[in-house]
Amino acid sequence: MLRDAFYVTYSLQATLAFACHFSFIVVAPLVLMEQLGLTPYQFSVVFIAYGLAYVVGGAIATFLNNRISAQAQICAGFLLIGSAGAALLIWQWVAGLTVIGLMIPMILCTAGTTLVRPAAATQALARYPQQAGAAASLNTTVLFAGGGFAGTVIASAEQLLPLSLGILFLSSALGGFLLLTRLKGNSLQHC
Repeated sequence: MLRDAFYVTYSLQATLAFACHFSFIVVAPLVLMEQLGLTPYQFSVVFIAYGLAYVVGGAIATFLNNRISAQAQICAGFLLIGSAGAALLIWQWVAGLTVIGLMIPMILCTAGTTLVRPAAATQALARYPQQAGAAASLNTTVLFAGGGFAGTVIASAEQLLPLSLGILFLSSALGGFLLLTRLKGNSLQHC
């Protein structure tokens, strides 16, 4: 499976999107409680809203699944993730760190993640219908390894967490688009 460029490309796209989502989960307590001073209760309310955004994003992805191509979903998802990164960096530069300035980009990023992950994972796993368990296991291993690595790198920049998240989102979006160009016959023109 690791020799299959399509499988690896789609798995890496899912990983890039998941890395953004997972990194925020890792650093959310540091940013929201330590840097912004939210109480545990306030943090839980904000995180419930974030969780609802994930559920709504999943519902939208389900709705779009039979209406647009997987490549279009992946493109739209990475566009949202890139927009989230730009919004986070611009907001941070203009207004400084605020709960709204963090959560609006995070909701955009979450929407993008919920578009990219299922579409990319489906495309990767569809290549191995007779080995679905092994394909899913490898895909998930890559996904969590990438997410864990990104979360660790972002968390290590403790004083620059919003900046690091914004750069990660932009880098992931760019990487996702570059990976799309690797797919012969499935390039950006199908977005």
